[in-house]
Amino acid sequence: MSIIYGTQGLIYFVHQFKPTFREAGLLDDAEMLDAITSLNNQITQLAPVLHEPSVTGAVSMRLFRESDSLTTLVKRHDGVIYVFVVEMKGLATSAEFKINSSNAISIEVLGENRSILSEAGSFHDRFSPWDVHLYRVRNQPVYNK
Repeated sequence: MSIIYGTQGLIYFVHQFKPTFREAGLLDDAEMLDAITSLNNQITQLAPVLHEPSVTGAVSMRLFRESDSLTTLVKRHDGVIYVFVVEMKGLATSAEFKINSSNAISIEVLGENRSILSEAGSFHDRFSPWDVHLYRVRNQPVYNK
């Protein structure tokens, strides 16, 4: 969430105070260590993208309920658009995204082993509470048959 809001660095509070004090308690817990390692690997892989300036006007979003709250961050790296989206109210929701492009669009959902194809430049996705989706959007040439 903090990356979408523009954080420039991360610090992990790893101490455990109860039931006993352990200075690196988070790192002593195998499940937490795996989660932090996975998150750090994902951030490292996306670092070249995250260092790019934010892009405005490339993507628009339509929420289906006024009470919904999704926050986005859009970057462009090597001609590819990246859209980072997080659900911010702890509510299940869905949204439609419109990519401003005249070509067919291929959307890869990073880390989720799925993709979305959209020839009209729009796609729809669902969000569980606090869900984060990371999209890599590529323009694909449109071939006439």
